[in-house]
Amino acid sequence: GYLRIDALLASVLETKNYFRRQAHPFTDFYYNLVSVGDQGRTAVFVIVFANGSSAKGPRSFGVVLRLDLFTQHYDEIEWVQHASRAVPSFLRHWCNKLALNQRLREQRIGPFCIGAHPDQQKSQNWPIPESEANFDPHEDANVDLEVWAKFVESANLTGAKITEYPKKLSFCSLYRDCDMITNRAVTAAKPVSHLDCRDGATTLVYG
Repeated sequence: GYLRIDALLASVLETKNYFRRQAHPFTDFYYNLVSVGDQGRTAVFVIVFANGSSAKGPRSFGVVLRLDLFTQHYDEIEWVQHASRAVPSFLRHWCNKLALNQRLREQRIGPFCIGAHPDQQKSQNWPIPESEANFDPHEDANVDLEVWAKFVESANLTGAKITEYPKKLSFCSLYRDCDMITNRAVTAAKPVSHLDCRDGATTLVYG
């Protein structure tokens, strides 16, 4: 079998009165697979979509879902909305940031290493800068309570746009069992000469 995200989203929206009254509840949508658990049975997705209604209201919405791939039962972890933006470029960027924050919350990394249990924390969409490196020499700082408590306290007090962060968070901290290989080199039109394995001596060399 296979999973259709548009059908999943339509099923979710059918349970909401706000969307059920609309002929076309969503137009553009984007999604990210955040994580897989229970030996491959459950998956967490972030889905964002443009509001299909022309009436007044938020222009876009996002939802974090935990889906049982066997039974198709899902839990709605969190809903978010944006009042004024719904263009595709924004939706794509927003979806990526929400997915990053959800993974930070699951792993209790960065600002999510403090406070309540992750399931009780709002994502807040922290715009944390990330690194695609396969090795992080300062990985312990990702869960340093003192470092991140000061950061969160300062951000909450000022309420201003955050411009400084304790550190970049590496993808290898988010997905510890994976070697991170991204398409940034491809989209930047830069040739890839080699790929290194994070936990071994293997190197793939091209050319």
